[in-house]
Amino acid sequence: MTNPRAESIAFREALLRSEHLRIRIVLGAIVAAFLVRTVREIIVGGHENLVSWLTMFGLLSLFVAYEFVMLRAGNRAIHRVRELVNWLCLSNIFLEALLPALAVAFLTSASIDPAYQPLTNPAGLAFFLFISLRRSA
Repeated sequence: MTNPRAESIAFREALLRSEHLRIRIVLGAIVAAFLVRTVREIIVGGHENLVSWLTMFGLLSLFVAYEFVMLRAGNRAIHRVRELVNWLCLSNIFLEALLPALAVAFLTSASIDPAYQPLTNPAGLAFFLFISLRRSA
């Protein structure tokens, strides 16, 4: 017995459009988080905050570039009426889980006890965003 969902062109197109919307929401959340962090940097200042802001800028720049590549791949798949290849979807899951982990690891304040650093880092909340927006591969 074949899976009718896997053979339906309309279903595949709907999945790709859903992925396209999901990536746009992720990009919007990243831009919003970066703007909030930038405003905080302008208000508070300080050397440690500047280093943390530059680290965040570097991490987010790489991630935004990757998400734009995924967005472009999704658009091409929609126009060609094809699915995204499995390894691309799996790499997206891996990298979207990696970003908040890197942020928790590298964007913590040295003034906080190391045992509590992951708990006090707002980047840990990004895990919830990526989990709630993740579709199954």
